[in-house]
Amino acid sequence: MSAPAHATRRVPLEEVSLRSSQPGGEARLLDGNPTTAWDSGRPMQPGDFVELALPSPRLLTALVLDNRPNPRELPRGLTVALSQDGQHWREVDCRQEPLGPLVFGCDRLLSANQGRLRLSFPPTQARFLRLTLSQGHPRERWSIYELEMEEAAPGPEKPKASGQAS
Repeated sequence: MSAPAHATRRVPLEEVSLRSSQPGGEARLLDGNPTTAWDSGRPMQPGDFVELALPSPRLLTALVLDNRPNPRELPRGLTVALSQDGQHWREVDCRQEPLGPLVFGCDRLLSANQGRLRLSFPPTQARFLRLTLSQGHPRERWSIYELEMEEAAPGPEKPKASGQAS
């Protein structure tokens, strides 16, 4: 797997506000306990969402959903939308990357995901992020055990040219 074209770092999520289409338990997304989860409480339905509000805008680049205890409850189809104000949303193109070991049987790939999914997108300034299911499932509910967010890391400062005033 190739590295991102830009340096990233984790966004601190201690002061993030959360809401969802199925309220209750959203704090479990960020509690640091990989055995607790937020879940939709019903089978996945298109339009179900989870929304995060950061205390201030960030140059966001990716989101990681951790469902290692129950990979079947990862979304089948998902859109990512970003907003500066929580009212006007812009859907972003994102690349879904399963994280974890690749499992092969003879010459065939059997599994590429052990329950962690990274959703990466072009660096975008935003304060709000919304995940929305675009595809449902007749039996499986949607759950997220832990969530991480990444932002573009500031680049190294360029040295000033000699003779320039500070």
